[in-house]
Amino acid sequence: MEQKQEKHSLYELFLATTKRCNLSCEYCSADANAFEDSLDADIAADAVVNWIGTSGIDRLSLVFTGGEPVMWGLENIRRVCDLARSAASKGSIHLHIGIQTNGTLIDDDFVSLCRDLEIEPSVSLDGPPEIHDIHRQGGHRTVEGLKKLQDGRVPFAVITCLTGEIARNITGVLEWYRENSFLKVRINDIGAVLPPRKADSLAADEILEVKKAVFRHIARYGDEGVREHNLLRQIGALKQMFTGQKVKKNFCDVFDCGAGLNVAALNPDGRYCLCIEKSMTDGLPVVSGFSELRNAGREYFGRVKEWDECGYCYAKIICDQGCPVYHKFDKELFSGQCAANKELWRFLVGHIDLVLGL
Repeated sequence: MEQKQEKHSLYELFLATTKRCNLSCEYCSADANAFEDSLDADIAADAVVNWIGTSGIDRLSLVFTGGEPVMWGLENIRRVCDLARSAASKGSIHLHIGIQTNGTLIDDDFVSLCRDLEIEPSVSLDGPPEIHDIHRQGGHRTVEGLKKLQDGRVPFAVITCLTGEIARNITGVLEWYRENSFLKVRINDIGAVLPPRKADSLAADEILEVKKAVFRHIARYGDEGVREHNLLRQIGALKQMFTGQKVKKNFCDVFDCGAGLNVAALNPDGRYCLCIEKSMTDGLPVVSGFSELRNAGREYFGRVKEWDECGYCYAKIICDQGCPVYHKFDKELFSGQCAANKELWRFLVGHIDLVLGL
C-alpha cells in the first residue's frame, strides 16, 4: 500500500485484470490469448481502495477489463467490488462499476455477482451470430449470456465494432437488436485495420450511411428502439448549440485528453498506464505507482495539442473521433471517419427540426 497521498481527480480507473481470453477476435487491440499473466488480486484490491480513499471528487467509475476479465475469477472480482463499495460508502462517493466482457462465460454466478454488487456489463457483440462470428467466435453463447442478464434483470450495454459486415447490414442489425431488446448500444469505428487484424477498413461514405441508418432508426422508434450512444452524444451536442446552451464535454471529448489526470489503467503487471487505450502506434507512458500518474499525465497532456487543421473545423462540435491522442498519433487510420463526420454535420443540420425533436 502506498503512503497517504494528496487528493486526486482521477474519475475512471480500468483494472486490466488479465490478457488471457477464451477467444481470438481478429481485430483485438489487446493481443489477448489463453496463456498470458494476470493481475495479482492483492495488488488490485489495494490499488482500488487507495484510489477511492484519496479521491477529491464524489463520483467515480471502476471498470474491469482484459483480455476476458471473467477468466480472472469471479471470486477476485467480488472481493475487489466488496472493498470498493465499502470504501466508497465511507467517503460518500457514488461509484459506478462496469465490466467489459465477450459474454461467452456469463452464467448464473456471474448474473448474481452483477446484481448483488450493481455491476453493469458491457458485452461485445457484432450483430446476430452469423455476422458476429465472421471476425469473432461464440456468437450464440454471447446471445445466451445476454438473455441470462435480461432474465436476471441486470442492466447491460452492447459494444459493437463497425466492421464492413455490420455496415452493409446495419438496418437489419439494428432491427435484430430491437427485437431482442438489446437497446443500449455503442457502435465503435475501428479505423484502418492493420496486420495482423483482418477486418475491413471502411470508407467515409460507408461510415456516413451507417450514421444515417442509426439516425433514421432513432427517429422512428425513439425510446423503444436502439439508443446508440455515439450518435446520441452527437445529436445532444448539436441540440445544445442550436438552443444556445453550453455544450457539455467529457474529459476525452473534442481533443481534450484526460490520460493520467482523469482516467488511468492498472495493467496486469501491476504498473499504471495513463489510459486503457494504448494500441496506438507510439503507445502511452507507463508508471510504477499511482502517485506518479498526475505528473506523468500533466507532462503528457502538455505534448498532446489539438490538430492545427481541426481548430476551425465546422463539424468539431460533433466530432466522433473518440480518443484524441489515438487520432493525433494515427491520424491517417481515421481519415475516413473524419470525412464522414463532416458530412454527418451537413446531414444533421439539414434535418435540424427533426434533431431538435429527438
